[in-house]
Amino acid sequence: MTHKPTYKELEKKAAFFQTLADNSYDWEIFVDLAGEIKYISPSCELISGYAANEFIENPKLLTQIVHQADKEIVDNHFDKKLKHTAENISLAYRIITKNGDIKWIEHNCKKSFDRSNRIIGYSSSNRDITERQNKQDKLIQTEKELTIAKEKAEASEDKFRAIIETSPDGISITSLDGKLQYVSPRILAMWGYEHESEMIGRNMSDFFRSDYHEKAAQSIGGMFSGNFVGAEEYVMIRKDGSEFFGEANTSLLYDEKNEPVSILIIERDITNRKNAELEILKQKEQLQELNATKDKLFSIIAHDLRSPFNSILGFLELLIENVNEFETAETEKYLGIINSSANNTLILLDNLLNWAKSQTGQISFKPEILIFSSVILEIIKLKKSIAKAKNISLNYFSSDEIEVYADINMLKTVLRNLISNAIKFTKSGGNIRVFAVSKHDRVEISISDNGVGMNEETRNKLFRLETNETTKGTANEKGSGLGLILCKEFVEKHGGKIWLESELGKGSVFKFNLPVSKSKSTIFTP
Repeated sequence: MTHKPTYKELEKKAAFFQTLADNSYDWEIFVDLAGEIKYISPSCELISGYAANEFIENPKLLTQIVHQADKEIVDNHFDKKLKHTAENISLAYRIITKNGDIKWIEHNCKKSFDRSNRIIGYSSSNRDITERQNKQDKLIQTEKELTIAKEKAEASEDKFRAIIETSPDGISITSLDGKLQYVSPRILAMWGYEHESEMIGRNMSDFFRSDYHEKAAQSIGGMFSGNFVGAEEYVMIRKDGSEFFGEANTSLLYDEKNEPVSILIIERDITNRKNAELEILKQKEQLQELNATKDKLFSIIAHDLRSPFNSILGFLELLIENVNEFETAETEKYLGIINSSANNTLILLDNLLNWAKSQTGQISFKPEILIFSSVILEIIKLKKSIAKAKNISLNYFSSDEIEVYADINMLKTVLRNLISNAIKFTKSGGNIRVFAVSKHDRVEISISDNGVGMNEETRNKLFRLETNETTKGTANEKGSGLGLILCKEFVEKHGGKIWLESELGKGSVFKFNLPVSKSKSTIFTP
Protein backbone atom coordinates (compact mmCIF):
# COMPACT_ATOMS: atom_id res chain seq x y z
CA MET A 1 0.00 0.00 0.00
CA THR A 2 1.40 3.38 -1.03
CA HIS A 3 2.32 5.61 1.87
CA LYS A 4 0.58 8.99 1.82
CA PRO A 5 2.61 11.74 3.45
CA THR A 6 1.14 13.26 6.60
CA TYR A 7 0.65 16.94 7.14
CA LYS A 8 3.80 17.11 9.24
CA GLU A 9 5.82 15.36 6.54
CA LEU A 10 4.46 17.64 3.84
CA GLU A 11 5.02 20.67 6.00
CA LYS A 12 8.59 19.60 6.73
CA LYS A 13 9.32 19.03 3.04
CA ALA A 14 7.75 22.34 2.07
CA ALA A 15 9.72 24.12 4.77
CA PHE A 16 12.87 22.40 3.58
CA PHE A 17 12.49 23.56 -0.03
CA GLN A 18 11.36 27.07 0.92
CA THR A 19 14.40 27.41 3.17
CA LEU A 20 16.58 26.58 0.18
CA ALA A 21 14.74 29.11 -1.98
CA ASP A 22 14.76 31.81 0.70
CA ASN A 23 18.50 31.36 1.15
CA SER A 24 19.33 31.39 -2.57
CA TYR A 25 21.25 34.43 -3.72
CA ASP A 26 19.32 34.17 -6.99
CA TRP A 27 15.94 35.85 -7.44
CA GLU A 28 13.41 33.00 -7.44
CA ILE A 29 9.82 33.50 -8.66
CA PHE A 30 6.73 31.29 -8.95
CA VAL A 31 3.74 32.60 -10.93
CA ASP A 32 0.47 30.69 -11.27
CA LEU A 33 -1.50 30.30 -14.51
CA ALA A 34 -3.57 33.39 -13.71
CA GLY A 35 -0.41 35.51 -13.62
CA GLU A 36 -0.50 35.96 -9.84
CA ILE A 37 2.84 35.87 -8.05
CA LYS A 38 2.64 33.11 -5.46
CA TYR A 39 6.23 33.29 -4.31
CA ILE A 40 9.12 35.68 -4.78
CA SER A 41 12.39 35.29 -2.92
CA PRO A 42 13.75 38.03 -0.64
CA SER A 43 16.78 38.43 -2.93
CA CYS A 44 14.57 40.39 -5.36
CA GLU A 45 15.11 43.56 -3.35
CA LEU A 46 18.91 43.19 -3.43
CA ILE A 47 18.86 42.77 -7.19
CA SER A 48 16.05 45.10 -8.29
CA GLY A 49 15.64 47.46 -5.36
CA TYR A 50 11.95 46.55 -5.09
CA ALA A 51 10.58 44.67 -2.08
CA ALA A 52 8.76 41.37 -2.54
CA ASN A 53 5.37 42.84 -1.60
CA GLU A 54 5.73 45.45 -4.37
CA PHE A 55 5.89 42.69 -6.97
CA ILE A 56 3.09 40.69 -5.35
CA GLU A 57 0.80 43.75 -5.28
CA ASN A 58 1.70 44.69 -8.86
CA PRO A 59 2.74 41.62 -10.93
CA LYS A 60 3.15 43.81 -14.04
CA LEU A 61 6.17 45.35 -12.33
CA LEU A 62 8.16 42.29 -13.47
CA THR A 63 7.83 43.42 -17.10
CA GLN A 64 7.79 47.15 -16.39
CA ILE A 65 11.37 47.07 -15.06
CA VAL A 66 12.68 45.40 -18.25
CA HIS A 67 14.98 47.75 -20.17
CA GLN A 68 13.23 49.25 -23.21
CA ALA A 69 15.87 47.87 -25.56
CA ASP A 70 15.20 44.31 -24.37
CA LYS A 71 11.39 44.32 -24.15
CA GLU A 72 10.90 42.76 -27.58
CA ILE A 73 13.16 39.78 -26.94
CA VAL A 74 11.64 39.21 -23.48
CA ASP A 75 8.08 39.39 -24.82
CA ASN A 76 9.00 37.05 -27.67
CA HIS A 77 10.44 34.40 -25.33
CA PHE A 78 7.54 34.47 -22.88
CA ASP A 79 4.57 34.90 -25.22
CA LYS A 80 5.73 32.87 -28.22
CA LYS A 81 8.02 30.24 -26.73
CA LEU A 82 7.37 29.47 -23.06
CA LYS A 83 3.59 29.17 -23.45
CA HIS A 84 3.79 26.95 -26.54
CA THR A 85 6.73 24.69 -25.90
CA ALA A 86 7.93 22.24 -23.27
CA GLU A 87 11.46 23.59 -23.46
CA ASN A 88 13.06 25.60 -20.68
CA ILE A 89 13.71 29.25 -21.44
CA SER A 90 17.08 30.81 -20.76
CA LEU A 91 18.04 34.35 -21.71
CA ALA A 92 19.85 37.43 -20.48
CA TYR A 93 18.35 40.91 -20.41
CA ARG A 94 18.64 44.25 -18.66
CA ILE A 95 16.40 45.73 -15.97
CA ILE A 96 16.07 49.21 -14.51
CA THR A 97 16.36 49.03 -10.72
CA LYS A 98 14.32 51.12 -8.33
CA ASN A 99 17.11 53.67 -7.97
CA GLY A 100 17.61 53.90 -11.75
CA ASP A 101 20.65 51.62 -12.15
CA ILE A 102 20.89 49.24 -15.10
CA LYS A 103 21.59 45.59 -14.27
CA TRP A 104 21.95 42.45 -16.37
CA ILE A 105 19.81 39.45 -15.35
CA GLU A 106 20.43 35.82 -16.31
CA HIS A 107 16.93 34.35 -16.45
CA ASN A 108 16.05 30.62 -16.42
CA CYS A 109 12.36 29.70 -16.59
CA LYS A 110 10.26 26.57 -17.06
CA LYS A 111 6.72 25.32 -16.68
CA SER A 112 5.90 23.75 -13.30
CA PHE A 113 3.66 20.71 -12.86
CA ASP A 114 1.87 19.12 -9.92
CA ARG A 115 1.89 15.46 -8.97
CA SER A 116 -0.75 14.74 -11.64
CA ASN A 117 1.48 16.30 -14.31
CA ARG A 118 -0.85 19.26 -14.64
CA ILE A 119 0.76 22.62 -15.25
CA ILE A 120 0.38 24.83 -12.19
CA GLY A 121 2.40 27.84 -13.25
CA TYR A 122 5.86 29.05 -14.15
CA SER A 123 8.98 29.04 -12.00
CA SER A 124 12.05 31.08 -12.75
CA SER A 125 15.51 31.63 -11.35
CA ASN A 126 17.11 35.02 -11.97
CA ARG A 127 20.74 35.83 -11.38
CA ASP A 128 22.43 39.23 -11.25
CA ILE A 129 25.33 38.82 -13.65
CA THR A 130 26.32 42.50 -13.70
CA GLU A 131 29.38 41.80 -11.58
CA ARG A 132 29.91 38.14 -12.24
CA GLN A 133 33.66 38.46 -11.83
CA ASN A 134 33.43 40.10 -8.42
CA LYS A 135 34.29 37.51 -5.80
CA GLN A 136 33.14 39.76 -3.01
CA ASP A 137 29.46 39.39 -3.81
CA LYS A 138 27.88 38.44 -0.53
CA LEU A 139 25.40 35.66 -0.30
CA ILE A 140 22.18 37.08 1.16
CA GLN A 141 21.00 35.06 4.07
CA THR A 142 17.49 35.49 5.22
CA GLU A 143 15.56 33.61 7.80
CA LYS A 144 11.85 33.44 7.54
CA GLU A 145 9.37 31.52 9.63
CA LEU A 146 7.31 29.11 7.62
CA THR A 147 3.57 29.16 8.37
CA ILE A 148 2.08 27.29 5.46
CA ALA A 149 -1.39 25.87 5.96
CA LYS A 150 -2.12 22.19 5.41
CA GLU A 151 -4.10 22.78 2.20
CA LYS A 152 -1.07 24.59 0.67
CA ALA A 153 1.66 22.22 1.81
CA GLU A 154 1.58 19.86 -1.16
CA ALA A 155 1.50 22.73 -3.69
CA SER A 156 4.39 24.43 -1.87
CA GLU A 157 6.54 21.30 -2.05
CA ASP A 158 6.05 21.06 -5.82
CA LYS A 159 6.68 24.77 -6.20
CA PHE A 160 9.96 24.86 -4.29
CA ARG A 161 11.22 21.62 -5.81
CA ALA A 162 10.67 23.16 -9.26
CA ILE A 163 12.62 26.27 -8.22
CA ILE A 164 15.58 24.23 -6.99
CA GLU A 165 15.63 21.90 -9.99
CA THR A 166 15.57 24.78 -12.51
CA SER A 167 18.52 26.47 -10.85
CA PRO A 168 21.64 26.46 -13.05
CA ASP A 169 23.70 25.90 -9.89
CA GLY A 170 24.16 22.80 -7.80
CA ILE A 171 22.72 22.94 -4.28
CA SER A 172 23.83 20.75 -1.40
CA ILE A 173 23.41 20.67 2.36
CA THR A 174 25.94 19.24 4.79
CA SER A 175 25.99 18.69 8.50
CA LEU A 176 28.12 21.04 10.57
CA ASP A 177 30.99 18.52 10.38
CA GLY A 178 30.82 18.45 6.56
CA LYS A 179 28.78 15.26 5.88
CA LEU A 180 26.47 15.57 2.87
CA GLN A 181 22.76 15.43 3.74
CA TYR A 182 21.18 16.60 0.47
CA VAL A 183 22.33 17.01 -3.14
CA SER A 184 20.29 18.48 -5.99
CA PRO A 185 20.11 16.82 -9.44
CA ARG A 186 22.52 19.47 -10.73
CA ILE A 187 25.12 18.38 -8.15
CA LEU A 188 24.86 14.77 -9.37
CA ALA A 189 25.28 15.92 -12.97
CA MET A 190 28.25 18.16 -12.17
CA TRP A 191 30.14 15.41 -10.35
CA GLY A 192 29.07 12.59 -12.67
CA TYR A 193 27.11 10.50 -10.15
CA GLU A 194 23.88 8.69 -11.01
CA HIS A 195 22.21 8.51 -7.62
CA GLU A 196 22.31 10.68 -4.50
CA SER A 197 23.13 7.60 -2.37
CA GLU A 198 26.63 7.69 -3.89
CA MET A 199 27.24 11.10 -2.29
CA ILE A 200 25.01 11.33 0.79
CA GLY A 201 26.91 10.67 4.02
CA ARG A 202 30.33 11.39 2.52
CA ASN A 203 32.41 14.36 3.57
CA MET A 204 32.18 17.27 1.14
CA SER A 205 35.98 17.50 1.09
CA ASP A 206 36.03 14.12 -0.70
CA PHE A 207 34.90 15.96 -3.82
CA PHE A 208 37.55 18.68 -3.65
CA ARG A 209 41.11 18.21 -4.88
CA SER A 210 43.34 17.59 -1.86
CA ASP A 211 45.33 20.82 -2.18
CA TYR A 212 42.05 22.76 -1.72
CA HIS A 213 41.02 21.07 1.54
CA GLU A 214 42.71 23.67 3.74
CA LYS A 215 41.11 26.52 1.78
CA ALA A 216 37.66 24.92 2.21
CA ALA A 217 38.24 24.46 5.95
CA GLN A 218 39.27 28.12 6.31
CA SER A 219 36.16 29.23 4.41
CA ILE A 220 33.86 27.18 6.68
CA GLY A 221 35.71 28.39 9.77
CA GLY A 222 35.37 31.99 8.61
CA MET A 223 31.64 31.48 8.12
CA PHE A 224 31.22 30.34 11.74
CA SER A 225 33.22 33.31 12.99
CA GLY A 226 31.23 35.77 10.89
CA ASN A 227 34.06 36.52 8.44
CA PHE A 228 32.24 35.43 5.28
CA VAL A 229 34.30 36.19 2.15
CA GLY A 230 31.82 35.38 -0.63
CA ALA A 231 32.28 32.96 -3.51
CA GLU A 232 35.43 30.81 -3.43
CA GLU A 233 36.99 28.96 -6.35
CA TYR A 234 38.07 25.31 -6.05
CA VAL A 235 39.21 22.43 -8.23
CA MET A 236 36.63 19.64 -7.96
CA ILE A 237 37.03 15.90 -8.65
CA ARG A 238 34.34 14.04 -10.60
CA LYS A 239 33.45 10.39 -10.08
CA ASP A 240 35.63 9.38 -13.05
CA GLY A 241 38.63 11.25 -11.61
CA SER A 242 38.49 14.17 -14.03
CA GLU A 243 38.75 17.71 -12.69
CA PHE A 244 36.75 20.89 -13.16
CA PHE A 245 36.76 24.40 -11.75
CA GLY A 246 33.96 25.12 -9.29
CA GLU A 247 32.72 28.19 -7.46
CA ALA A 248 31.03 27.68 -4.08
CA ASN A 249 29.00 29.96 -1.82
CA THR A 250 28.33 28.72 1.68
CA SER A 251 25.95 29.88 4.42
CA LEU A 252 24.56 28.51 7.66
CA LEU A 253 21.00 27.23 8.05
CA TYR A 254 19.39 27.82 11.44
CA ASP A 255 16.61 26.15 13.43
CA GLU A 256 13.74 27.87 15.21
CA LYS A 257 16.05 28.65 18.14
CA ASN A 258 18.43 30.48 15.82
CA GLU A 259 21.04 27.76 16.29
CA PRO A 260 23.08 26.65 13.25
CA VAL A 261 22.07 23.14 12.20
CA SER A 262 23.58 22.65 8.74
CA ILE A 263 25.53 24.28 5.93
CA LEU A 264 24.00 25.34 2.62
CA ILE A 265 26.38 25.19 -0.35
CA ILE A 266 25.51 26.64 -3.75
CA GLU A 267 27.96 25.51 -6.40
CA ARG A 268 28.60 26.40 -10.02
CA ASP A 269 30.81 24.85 -12.69
CA ILE A 270 33.03 27.73 -13.88
CA THR A 271 35.38 25.66 -16.06
CA ASN A 272 34.43 27.55 -19.21
CA ARG A 273 34.99 30.88 -17.50
CA LYS A 274 38.38 29.82 -16.14
CA ASN A 275 39.41 28.46 -19.53
CA ALA A 276 38.37 31.76 -21.08
CA GLU A 277 40.49 33.62 -18.52
CA LEU A 278 43.47 31.40 -19.31
CA GLU A 279 42.89 31.94 -23.04
CA ILE A 280 42.84 35.70 -22.47
CA LEU A 281 46.17 35.48 -20.60
CA LYS A 282 47.61 33.39 -23.43
CA GLN A 283 46.41 35.90 -26.01
CA LYS A 284 47.88 38.72 -23.93
CA GLU A 285 51.28 37.01 -23.97
CA GLN A 286 50.98 36.45 -27.71
CA LEU A 287 50.11 40.12 -28.24
CA GLN A 288 53.14 41.15 -26.19
CA GLU A 289 55.33 38.92 -28.35
CA LEU A 290 53.78 40.34 -31.53
CA ASN A 291 54.35 43.89 -30.29
CA ALA A 292 57.97 43.03 -29.51
CA THR A 293 58.33 41.57 -33.02
CA LYS A 294 56.75 44.63 -34.60
CA ASP A 295 58.95 47.04 -32.62
CA LYS A 296 62.06 45.03 -33.46
CA LEU A 297 61.26 44.88 -37.17
CA PHE A 298 60.57 48.61 -37.32
CA SER A 299 63.87 49.22 -35.52
CA ILE A 300 65.70 47.04 -38.05
CA ILE A 301 64.09 48.73 -41.03
CA ALA A 302 64.49 52.26 -39.65
CA HIS A 303 68.03 51.94 -38.35
CA ASP A 304 69.88 48.71 -39.07
CA LEU A 305 69.06 48.69 -42.79
CA ARG A 306 69.37 52.44 -43.36
CA SER A 307 72.64 52.88 -41.48
CA PRO A 308 74.82 50.55 -43.61
CA PHE A 309 73.42 52.04 -46.82
CA ASN A 310 74.45 55.49 -45.60
CA SER A 311 77.92 54.11 -44.90
CA ILE A 312 78.19 52.49 -48.35
CA LEU A 313 76.99 55.65 -50.11
CA GLY A 314 79.35 57.81 -48.06
CA PHE A 315 82.44 55.77 -48.98
CA LEU A 316 81.37 55.54 -52.62
CA GLU A 317 81.01 59.33 -52.82
CA LEU A 318 84.43 59.67 -51.17
CA LEU A 319 85.98 57.34 -53.76
CA ILE A 320 84.25 59.08 -56.68
CA GLU A 321 85.36 62.53 -55.55
CA ASN A 322 88.98 61.40 -54.96
CA VAL A 323 89.37 58.69 -57.60
CA ASN A 324 92.52 60.33 -59.03
CA GLU A 325 94.03 61.27 -55.68
CA PHE A 326 93.83 58.06 -53.60
CA GLU A 327 96.63 55.53 -53.63
CA THR A 328 95.77 51.97 -54.63
CA ALA A 329 96.07 50.73 -51.03
CA GLU A 330 93.74 53.43 -49.78
CA THR A 331 91.19 52.69 -52.51
CA GLU A 332 91.36 48.97 -51.69
CA LYS A 333 90.77 49.79 -48.02
CA TYR A 334 87.57 51.71 -48.74
CA LEU A 335 86.38 49.11 -51.24
CA GLY A 336 86.91 46.44 -48.58
CA ILE A 337 84.77 48.41 -46.14
CA ILE A 338 82.07 48.85 -48.81
CA ASN A 339 82.20 45.13 -49.63
CA SER A 340 81.93 44.14 -45.96
CA SER A 341 79.01 46.53 -45.35
CA ALA A 342 77.21 45.32 -48.46
CA ASN A 343 77.64 41.67 -47.45
CA ASN A 344 76.41 42.32 -43.90
CA THR A 345 73.47 44.30 -45.25
CA LEU A 346 72.58 41.49 -47.66
CA ILE A 347 72.62 38.99 -44.78
CA LEU A 348 70.39 41.30 -42.76
CA LEU A 349 67.99 41.73 -45.68
CA ASP A 350 67.86 37.95 -46.27
CA ASN A 351 67.15 37.37 -42.57
CA LEU A 352 64.47 40.03 -42.56
CA LEU A 353 62.72 38.52 -45.58
CA ASN A 354 63.00 34.98 -44.21
CA TRP A 355 61.68 36.11 -40.84
CA ALA A 356 58.70 37.88 -42.44
CA LYS A 357 57.91 34.79 -44.54
CA SER A 358 58.27 32.53 -41.50
CA GLN A 359 55.91 34.62 -39.37
CA THR A 360 53.26 34.66 -42.10
CA GLY A 361 53.59 30.96 -42.95
CA GLN A 362 54.87 31.64 -46.47
CA ILE A 363 58.24 29.93 -46.21
CA SER A 364 58.41 26.43 -47.69
CA PHE A 365 59.77 23.51 -45.69
CA LYS A 366 61.01 20.51 -47.69
CA PRO A 367 63.49 18.37 -45.72
CA GLU A 368 65.60 15.78 -47.57
CA ILE A 369 68.71 13.67 -47.06
CA LEU A 370 71.79 15.91 -47.55
CA ILE A 371 75.56 15.37 -47.50
CA PHE A 372 76.56 17.90 -44.87
CA SER A 373 80.07 18.48 -46.21
CA SER A 374 78.78 19.68 -49.59
CA VAL A 375 76.53 22.23 -47.86
CA ILE A 376 79.06 23.58 -45.36
CA LEU A 377 81.89 23.81 -47.87
CA GLU A 378 79.70 25.94 -50.14
CA ILE A 379 78.96 28.30 -47.21
CA ILE A 380 82.64 28.45 -46.19
CA LYS A 381 83.62 29.33 -49.75
CA LEU A 382 81.21 32.27 -49.68
CA LYS A 383 82.48 33.46 -46.28
CA LYS A 384 86.22 33.00 -46.91
CA SER A 385 86.70 36.45 -48.42
CA ILE A 386 85.02 38.18 -45.44
CA ALA A 387 87.06 36.11 -42.98
CA LYS A 388 90.25 36.81 -44.95
CA ALA A 389 89.58 40.56 -44.82
CA LYS A 390 89.79 40.30 -41.00
CA ASN A 391 92.74 37.87 -41.17
CA ILE A 392 90.62 35.06 -39.68
CA SER A 393 91.00 31.39 -40.62
CA LEU A 394 87.77 29.49 -41.35
CA ASN A 395 87.79 25.68 -41.66
CA TYR A 396 85.51 22.63 -41.55
CA PHE A 397 86.52 19.40 -39.75
CA SER A 398 84.92 15.96 -40.00
CA SER A 399 86.30 12.43 -39.84
CA ASP A 400 83.75 10.90 -42.19
CA GLU A 401 80.92 11.69 -44.61
CA ILE A 402 77.84 12.72 -42.61
CA GLU A 403 74.23 12.83 -43.76
CA VAL A 404 71.49 15.03 -42.33
CA TYR A 405 67.76 15.19 -42.92
CA ALA A 406 67.07 18.90 -43.44
CA ASP A 407 65.64 21.62 -45.65
CA ILE A 408 68.65 22.83 -47.60
CA ASN A 409 67.67 26.50 -47.69
CA MET A 410 66.96 26.62 -43.95
CA LEU A 411 70.21 24.78 -43.18
CA LYS A 412 72.19 27.24 -45.33
CA THR A 413 70.51 30.18 -43.58
CA VAL A 414 71.46 28.78 -40.15
CA LEU A 415 75.07 28.13 -41.18
CA ARG A 416 75.48 31.53 -42.86
CA ASN A 417 74.21 33.35 -39.78
CA LEU A 418 76.27 31.41 -37.25
CA ILE A 419 79.49 31.73 -39.28
CA SER A 420 78.84 35.46 -39.94
CA ASN A 421 78.25 35.90 -36.21
CA ALA A 422 81.53 34.14 -35.40
CA ILE A 423 83.45 36.34 -37.90
CA LYS A 424 81.84 39.45 -36.43
CA PHE A 425 83.07 38.73 -32.89
CA THR A 426 86.50 37.28 -33.69
CA LYS A 427 89.55 39.52 -33.72
CA SER A 428 92.16 39.69 -36.45
CA GLY A 429 94.38 36.60 -36.38
CA GLY A 430 91.66 34.44 -34.84
CA ASN A 431 90.24 31.20 -36.13
CA ILE A 432 86.77 29.69 -36.64
CA ARG A 433 86.20 25.96 -36.81
CA VAL A 434 83.11 24.05 -37.90
CA PHE A 435 82.63 20.46 -36.67
CA ALA A 436 79.99 17.83 -37.47
CA VAL A 437 79.70 14.71 -35.32
CA SER A 438 77.20 11.84 -35.46
CA LYS A 439 75.56 11.12 -32.10
CA HIS A 440 73.09 8.20 -32.21
CA ASP A 441 70.16 9.35 -34.38
CA ARG A 442 71.35 12.99 -34.49
CA VAL A 443 74.08 15.06 -36.07
CA GLU A 444 75.59 17.70 -33.78
CA ILE A 445 77.07 20.69 -35.61
CA SER A 446 79.22 23.25 -33.81
CA ILE A 447 80.72 26.58 -34.90
CA SER A 448 83.47 27.64 -32.49
CA ASP A 449 85.55 30.80 -32.38
CA ASN A 450 88.22 32.25 -30.12
CA GLY A 451 86.60 35.69 -30.16
CA VAL A 452 85.37 38.01 -27.44
CA GLY A 453 82.82 35.60 -25.91
CA MET A 454 79.99 36.78 -23.68
CA ASN A 455 78.84 36.83 -20.08
CA GLU A 456 75.84 35.03 -18.57
CA GLU A 457 73.55 38.07 -18.80
CA THR A 458 74.16 38.40 -22.55
CA ARG A 459 73.77 34.64 -23.09
CA ASN A 460 70.35 34.69 -21.40
CA LYS A 461 69.12 37.38 -23.81
CA LEU A 462 70.00 35.44 -26.97
CA PHE A 463 67.32 33.80 -29.13
CA ARG A 464 64.60 36.11 -27.72
CA LEU A 465 63.46 38.94 -29.95
CA GLU A 466 61.90 41.05 -27.20
CA THR A 467 65.07 41.09 -25.04
CA ASN A 468 67.80 40.61 -27.63
CA GLU A 469 70.37 43.40 -27.71
CA THR A 470 72.87 43.81 -30.53
CA THR A 471 76.57 44.39 -29.97
CA LYS A 472 79.13 45.78 -32.40
CA GLY A 473 81.70 43.36 -33.74
CA THR A 474 85.45 43.55 -33.34
CA ALA A 475 85.62 45.74 -36.46
CA ASN A 476 82.55 47.77 -35.45
CA GLU A 477 80.27 45.56 -37.58
CA LYS A 478 76.61 46.16 -36.83
CA GLY A 479 73.83 43.60 -36.57
CA SER A 480 70.15 43.29 -35.69
CA GLY A 481 70.11 40.14 -33.53
CA LEU A 482 67.52 38.74 -35.93
CA GLY A 483 69.89 36.10 -37.33
CA LEU A 484 70.04 34.06 -34.11
CA ILE A 485 66.25 34.27 -33.69
CA LEU A 486 65.87 32.88 -37.21
CA CYS A 487 68.42 30.12 -36.50
CA LYS A 488 66.48 28.98 -33.44
CA GLU A 489 63.18 28.93 -35.33
CA PHE A 490 64.60 26.99 -38.30
CA VAL A 491 66.43 24.43 -36.12
CA GLU A 492 63.32 23.82 -34.01
CA LYS A 493 61.30 23.47 -37.21
CA HIS A 494 63.39 20.33 -37.84
CA GLY A 495 62.75 19.06 -34.31
CA GLY A 496 66.30 20.02 -33.34
CA LYS A 497 67.82 22.12 -30.58
CA ILE A 498 70.28 25.04 -30.62
CA TRP A 499 72.37 26.23 -27.69
CA LEU A 500 75.47 28.21 -26.78
CA GLU A 501 78.60 27.64 -24.72
CA SER A 502 80.56 30.83 -24.10
CA GLU A 503 82.80 32.61 -21.63
CA LEU A 504 83.71 36.27 -21.71
CA GLY A 505 87.12 36.75 -23.33
CA LYS A 506 87.46 33.09 -24.32
CA GLY A 507 85.25 32.76 -27.37
CA SER A 508 81.95 31.05 -28.10
CA VAL A 509 80.64 27.74 -29.43
CA PHE A 510 77.21 27.65 -31.05
CA LYS A 511 75.83 24.12 -31.33
CA PHE A 512 72.70 22.67 -32.91
CA ASN A 513 71.54 19.18 -33.83
CA LEU A 514 69.50 17.73 -36.69
CA PRO A 515 68.02 14.28 -37.44
CA VAL A 516 69.99 11.87 -39.64
CA SER A 517 66.92 10.50 -41.45
CA LYS A 518 63.19 11.01 -41.87
CA SER A 519 62.39 8.05 -39.60
CA LYS A 520 64.45 9.61 -36.78
CA SER A 521 63.05 13.10 -37.17
CA THR A 522 60.44 14.80 -35.02
CA ILE A 523 59.50 17.52 -37.45
CA PHE A 524 57.41 20.27 -35.97
CA THR A 525 54.35 21.28 -37.95
CA PRO A 526 52.21 24.16 -36.65
